[in-house]
Amino acid sequence: MRLRPKIFLVLTAVLAAALVAILAIQNLVVYPSFVELEREEALKDWERCRQAIEREVEHLSALGLDWGSWDDTYKFVQGQMPTYYEANIAKDQWFADQRIDVFYACRPDGTVYWGRALDLDALTPVNFAWLPPDRLPAEHPLLAVQDDKESHVSGLVMTERGLMMIVSRPILTSQWEGPRAGVLIFGRLLSEEYLAEIRAQTRVDFTVIAANDPAIPAEAQAAMAQVLAGDEPVLEAYSRQQQMVRGVLKDVAGKPIAVIQADVPRHITAKGNRATLFASISLVVAGLVALLVLIVSLRRIVINPLVRLTRHATQIAGSGDMHRRIQIDRGDELGVLAHEFNQMLVKLEDYRTQALAMSRQAGMAEVTTGVLHNVGNAVTNANVLAETLVERLAQTKVPTLSRAVAVMHEHQADLPQFLSEDRKGKQLPAFLEQLAAHLNQEMAQTHDDLQALRQGLAHVKEIVAAQQQFAKCTNVNEPVDLTDVVTRAVALIQGSLKRHRIDVRMELEEGLRATCDRSKLQQSLVNLLTNAKDAIRDGNSSTREIHIRTAHQDEGHVVLWVRDTGGGIKPENLRRLFANGFTTKSDGHGFGLHYSALALRQMGGTLSASSDGPGHGATFTMVLPLETPTPAEITL
Repeated sequence: MRLRPKIFLVLTAVLAAALVAILAIQNLVVYPSFVELEREEALKDWERCRQAIEREVEHLSALGLDWGSWDDTYKFVQGQMPTYYEANIAKDQWFADQRIDVFYACRPDGTVYWGRALDLDALTPVNFAWLPPDRLPAEHPLLAVQDDKESHVSGLVMTERGLMMIVSRPILTSQWEGPRAGVLIFGRLLSEEYLAEIRAQTRVDFTVIAANDPAIPAEAQAAMAQVLAGDEPVLEAYSRQQQMVRGVLKDVAGKPIAVIQADVPRHITAKGNRATLFASISLVVAGLVALLVLIVSLRRIVINPLVRLTRHATQIAGSGDMHRRIQIDRGDELGVLAHEFNQMLVKLEDYRTQALAMSRQAGMAEVTTGVLHNVGNAVTNANVLAETLVERLAQTKVPTLSRAVAVMHEHQADLPQFLSEDRKGKQLPAFLEQLAAHLNQEMAQTHDDLQALRQGLAHVKEIVAAQQQFAKCTNVNEPVDLTDVVTRAVALIQGSLKRHRIDVRMELEEGLRATCDRSKLQQSLVNLLTNAKDAIRDGNSSTREIHIRTAHQDEGHVVLWVRDTGGGIKPENLRRLFANGFTTKSDGHGFGLHYSALALRQMGGTLSASSDGPGHGATFTMVLPLETPTPAEITL
């Protein structure tokens, strides 16, 4: 007898529905999450480019602050220090070394006391219409500074030679006292060479396009106009491999002056595509294998023993021979059912023997007849239920299911495309849904019959087992060479260090790398070096030195020390040192150390300070995670 149990169809329908649901989730939820993640990373890359340019403007502003708050500059503009020119700015090479394209020292009324604009490549003078060589107009924005150390104008301007970073600072004494002797102006062109260095820092391929650049292609002018009209960056995916992010840069007056255009590879969605495709194919193959295993297992574990029990009950009902026993040696519910069926036969045989004996002894044949009638009813009822189950199982639609499974197996390599594009494939989910409904109805009928059989024999237990398992597959941190970061940070304030006659001694362990945000680490280190410079400048120590050292701390961390010979830190100030707004300097704002501590914490590191007290210098300690390997690709 060929058995095609309905439970096989139910399992197939449930499995097919689960496969369709999971494939839909992968394409409607999982893959879009890769797209959103890629969008967020692209916007982060663009933001890093913008912040990098802003940091360069800040560094130029810091340089202007150092020169503008120098007694020599103050006296020079007042005409009291003739040696200043020869000692500092007479040589064109100084402009090239400092990468200064424009140096103007103006008196308060805008008269240019001394000024120079150079082509740094040829070291030849150039003119900029925006900066007249003799006198700046009274309304010129670079003259809008006050007798205050914090007062300054900085940003971007458009010149005949391209975009320029410009900074103006009041010329004050070294104690930042006025009245100001004038205005000091530094300008630095955003040359292609300069932008290449910024690209190397951000590790993003970007360009800066002037808003009025006539070289903008006609097909790109509409997109550029859209970007310039808004404040938020605009992302455009122009191929499966690349996408572009455009955002606005503003000039010193806060008006759009240029666009940063960053080209970002679409690695994340490419990996997401591969991952979802691999997961879909694996899921379908695993589902088919699981279905076949279930069919074979159910046939061997459930159906075959049930058929044997049904046949045995039918044979006993037809022959009346209650000495026959069925051998199903199992510890599960079917084994219990077979055991109880055999026990029932033993009891029925005893009842019949007792009834016959009573009939012979007492002559009460009616009693025996009644007992046998009741026994026959019980056995017949069990037999009828068993026959019903056999007939229902014989009428199942397994061949139809087998053909559907065969079709899915034939299209195993292109199953997603087959289900979505092929005419037969499109009909398969609806067919499985109808088949599931049909099987659910037959399953309910079979369940009722089995429940009745259990009640008749009094030993079939209801089994329900269900368990489902599921898995769920979140600073721009990257491996950074500490020697490179330290060297760049020192170079950023090297001019100020020399001016204040401060030596820097470095003991850097070669090849030491940490996992962190390069920009935040460099900015934090610049904050520490600036604080150390100020502490030495304001202190009374004869030794004017900053000592920087890097080393391994343990298997998972590296440590970076910055030690100065400045005025030291009072014990009561150590615990408040990194609080927002706390400062011991009259001109401080209490944000630098607070920012640095937060940045280190975001990168998984720590920042701490120690000092032996006033007059004994201070030591700042950075602990960072050691470089860790990154997986080659995302797998689900």
